[in-house]
Amino acid sequence: ISLALEWSRNADVFFLVGTSGIVYPAASLPFFAKENGGFVVEINIEETPLTPHIDLHLEGSASQVLDTILKGLNK
Repeated sequence: ISLALEWSRNADVFFLVGTSGIVYPAASLPFFAKENGGFVVEINIEETPLTPHIDLHLEGSASQVLDTILKGLNK
């Protein structure tokens, strides 16, 4: 978990993908990213308890949303 905390603190963009947002300590990782200036993106089929604290919530399945993002980046 210490490595995950370090990476979260150093993330410019933090992707939170397909999680319930209720299992700790993993659910705390996006907060470490935000506290250090990271932009947090949540990808999920529904809102979670973390959604109100997220910079951008993208609703949909992980495979669909990530595929769309990758296609956009490859243009």
